[in-house]
Parts: sequence; C-alpha cells; structure tokens
Amino acid sequence: MKTFDYILKSFMNAGGVCIYVSGIAWLGFNTQGIDNVAGFALPVFMLLLFVVSASITGGLVLGKPILLYLEGMKREALILFFTTLGWLIVFLVVIASTLFYSQATHNETDQKKIDVFDNATTTVEKTNDSPAVDSNNNTKSLPPPEIPKVVKQCVPAGCSSVVCVDATKASEIVTACEYEPWYACYKSAQCEVQTDGECGWTQTPELTACRANSPIR
Repeated sequence: MKTFDYILKSFMNAGGVCIYVSGIAWLGFNTQGIDNVAGFALPVFMLLLFVVSASITGGLVLGKPILLYLEGMKREALILFFTTLGWLIVFLVVIASTLFYSQATHNETDQKKIDVFDNATTTVEKTNDSPAVDSNNNTKSLPPPEIPKVVKQCVPAGCSSVVCVDATKASEIVTACEYEPWYACYKSAQCEVQTDGECGWTQTPELTACRANSPIR
C-alpha cells in the first residue's frame, strides 16, 4: 500500500469510530429518564451496548492492522494503526476546541450584558449628580431620572426542564435526569417573571389542577 492509501484508510477507520460514537451519544442524550421505566432491561441493554461498541470500534481501529501483522506485514500494520490513532486524536482536539470556543462565546455574551447594565447605571448616576442651571444662573435640582429596566428572560432548565430560571443562568442548572408523571404539566406551563421580580412558573388553574391529578411516586 502507498502512503496515501494508509492515510485514506486510517481516516475512514477513525471517521467510522467518530460516527459510531456520535450515534451512541445521541442515543444517550435522547433517552434521559428511561432508567425510571426500563427496570431490569436497562443494565442488560447497557452491557450489550458496551460489548457491541467495543467490538465495532476495536474492529475499525485494530482489525486491518492485525490482518496485516498476521500476513507478515508488521511495518505496514504499525503504520496503519498509529495513523488511525493520530486521526482520532485530531478529531478529539477539534471537538474539544469547539466546546471551549462555545463556552468562551457564552461567557463573553453574558459579560456584554453586564457591561451594558453597568454603563447605563453609571450614566444615570452622573446625570443625577450634575445640577441644572436656569437662565438666571440659579441652580435647581432635577428629578431623579428613571433607571433603564433590564428585561429578564425566563426559560425552563434542568435535565427534565421543570426548573424556571433566568436565561443567563440556565447553563449552570444541573438536576437529576429522572421523570415523574407530573413533569408533563410543565410542558404547557408559563415560565416567566413573577410579581417578586424572579423567574418562576405561573400558577394557573390548569397547572394546579394538573399537579393535583398527577400521581406521585
């Protein structure tokens, strides 16, 4: 095999591993809360998934190199194995960089919101400290200006989306991935700013009735 063939083959093997891992990650992300209803089947499924995953990824990474090694092509086997491993490291670095960039962008957005509020507050304070002078050079006080209101956005957060919090703090909320029957009541509930200025669920008659009629384990 030529050098280009090794690079192409190793890239395809590493890409196959990434695609398979992405599929398993998608499956796990979209089946949160299944442990409450799966019972005995869940550990069986997880163990079988582990065995199948090890077989598939092991075959993609080690399958061809082992065949080459058994055929006496030891040098080619090592080249293919380490090239595949190198591609996996490249994919890992790219994904990690994307995660760090997304986190940095999120933090920068939050900081800009804080800076806008601080600048507005500083401007109001300076205006309030400056006395007004009429046409006769008499100093008169100005009425205190209104402080600009920052509109708070409330969103559902947590693994089961039953916690209503400020949108800027949603990413910090960590809850257990579980499911209760009454969680369904919040799918149509209103997550908004309450009379005390904090985010919360609006206790409508529909929400109260739904909670009262839902069984609690």
